[in-house]
Amino acid sequence: MKTAEANQKKALDNILLKITALRSITTHESLKNEREYYPKTVRQFNMWNASQNSVQFCERFPSLDANANATLNKYPNLIIEIKSIFESAKLGAVEESQHIKTSKLLAKIQAQQNYINTLEEYTATQKVQSVLTKEKLTEEIARLNRIIERLTPSFKGG
Repeated sequence: MKTAEANQKKALDNILLKITALRSITTHESLKNEREYYPKTVRQFNMWNASQNSVQFCERFPSLDANANATLNKYPNLIIEIKSIFESAKLGAVEESQHIKTSKLLAKIQAQQNYINTLEEYTATQKVQSVLTKEKLTEEIARLNRIIERLTPSFKGG
């Protein structure tokens, strides 16, 4: 009887350690950034033994073992906790994806705003050039009109 109880305790400790490891991967930015493997279903959780994970992860959680589905089924509250971690990770992934999309959209908006600013600067420069050209042409027309006026009386009288 003592061996059975010891095995049950060892199995429960393993499940609890796996839950801690799972929570660690799904909530710590450093592990998320390393793209550590983590199970996404209860079945995967049962089979998970960290062989798919990095050496650093295995050093941190060295004794993760696969467990039987029947063993986990003895602890329905832990199944609920595991599923809630899965859901939380999914929501986190969705939020991260939306954040990335938002960042890309903001970058596009900024690029468009920069383009608009460049066009506005160009337009303002062209407007200044147009005003200067108009002033020069107005002066030239006035000069030519004065020449015509001077020449007109001599032409009429001639």
